[in-house]
Amino acid sequence: MHAHGWRMLGATSTESLWSLDADGQTWEALLPLDVTRSDALRRVKELLAVLSAVEERSTDDLVRDLRAAQSDVIRVRATPESESGTAPIEEALQIVTASREMLLAAAAAVGAPRAVLAPRKPDRAVDFVRSVRLSTEPGSFVVALEAPVAPDWRGQLLPPPQATGLTPYFPTHAFRSPAKLPNFLCMRLIIASEHVLRSQPEEDLTAFDSAIPDGVSANLLEALVRLGGGLNAEEAREFGLSVRWSYGRSAPHLRHSYVITRDAVPVFSAAAASLRARSPSRT
Repeated sequence: MHAHGWRMLGATSTESLWSLDADGQTWEALLPLDVTRSDALRRVKELLAVLSAVEERSTDDLVRDLRAAQSDVIRVRATPESESGTAPIEEALQIVTASREMLLAAAAAVGAPRAVLAPRKPDRAVDFVRSVRLSTEPGSFVVALEAPVAPDWRGQLLPPPQATGLTPYFPTHAFRSPAKLPNFLCMRLIIASEHVLRSQPEEDLTAFDSAIPDGVSANLLEALVRLGGGLNAEEAREFGLSVRWSYGRSAPHLRHSYVITRDAVPVFSAAAASLRARSPSRT
């Protein structure tokens, strides 16, 4: 509630009163604090009903958010959307595998960005990927990647992006702190994705080179190609990336939703091949 602009007006030992001004209307809601009360379930349902009305979302969506409240959630959405919420098993497997490769490439580039990442990834990056939980969501085929983040209720976060540029300032100790590492790595993935979309050239594939310090690599581009259906142009598909930041930390000032179109997939493939051709092999 705090993350969505609600403010607490007061509290007792069993409940707290919250208020929100939105669209010219003032909303109030009671948050139960004592789950042992006999009416606790009814109170929670009433609270969810209010939040559902305010946010214009289903209670099922709200419950999913609550269950992953202390995680950064990266969603990979296959399009066109599947009304059944399913996908062919081969396509689903490709999306899940490519999602892991995307996370690993972004994490491995932290502290040591390169055009082509070494086959052996840093233990820090591997441990991060192992900590991520995966689920699927109904409505369309969506893979949700949940990266647990330690809460910081005082709001002492990594600094927001500088106003003069796209890349935020990240102190060097940020990725050495276990509490901040998942949040930091998710930010790096989003920044790299932003650079990838901004760097799409018409002819000059070296346009991607300037994004290497911010986590763009041949490995990341290849993962995005696989998310987009692979090298076969006839099988290329549009897909979406979005992130919902952990509610336990202040959200960074970064764009949170992207759509990668079918025509971008062969560009990413060519750019990845260009980076590998112009970079020495690493072990």
